[in-house]
Amino acid sequence: MKRILLDGDVFYVEYEHFNRFRKSYYSMKTRTSPDTKTQRVQKHYVSRGITTCELWSNSFKQFFLDMYESYCDHVIIYGIKNTTLDRIDNDKGYSKSNCRWATFKQQLNNTSRQIHYRKRHLQSTREMIYKLMTHPQS
Repeated sequence: MKRILLDGDVFYVEYEHFNRFRKSYYSMKTRTSPDTKTQRVQKHYVSRGITTCELWSNSFKQFFLDMYESYCDHVIIYGIKNTTLDRIDNDKGYSKSNCRWATFKQQLNNTSRQIHYRKRHLQSTREMIYKLMTHPQS
């Protein structure tokens, strides 16, 4: 366990979990920043009005208090490498009421871009594509 200090308060966390959690926070803030330079981020986040709520935007501690416990619960079940920050409603921004921890498979199915894949005249959802990629049939 590692001792961390957030705005004068002491918390004890698993170091590896905390580092990935903190990275999720800063990635979220980068994606919603109007100052971002990448076209992909501009197209899929900023130009669509996707923002980070004011509480989280101004305070990592508040994000920590709102999301760290559920993050650790998700990591225990799905593993640290299969735990990602996800918006429940992709047309809304990042906030406690619109965020959850999800697996990559869940995120593939929760996207505003509808991509269909044709294989043997069959249209597939992203979930089916994921299954084909991870468990190819001979």
